[in-house]
Amino acid sequence: MQGHPPSDPLLSTAFGRNEVAVLRHLILVLATDAGMAEARRHDLVLAIDELTTNVVRHGGGNGRLDLWLDAGCMWFRVSDDGPGLSAPAPRPLPPATDIGGRGLWIADQVTDTMTITTGPRGTSIVGAIGLPGDGMKAATDG
Repeated sequence: MQGHPPSDPLLSTAFGRNEVAVLRHLILVLATDAGMAEARRHDLVLAIDELTTNVVRHGGGNGRLDLWLDAGCMWFRVSDDGPGLSAPAPRPLPPATDIGGRGLWIADQVTDTMTITTGPRGTSIVGAIGLPGDGMKAATDG
């Protein structure tokens, strides 16, 4: 089930530019309620914020966010119907002289797992951050 949200996800919503800030707060509340460690909650918010902002800027302006729990992790899927990515995997960190281009890299760095599926009909990014006691990065957060 990891790549696909269950029939009763924690959150399943369409979003556009006006909803990105509200989503940050909602994700933080849901991660707190799920028992995620504080540092990892902020990682989750950061990753999803970077991805939803990319959707607004580069993926057609509107997208969908799904959030669910499975296998000791909080999973997310950010998707859009935009033109797809020219570079499907996060590239190495762009040089400091480049403006932008760090969103996918940041999201990949702060999540425990992240996969990107992209094509001319849109992009879907699925990732997860472990909850305490699951043996992933969250176990070292204390």
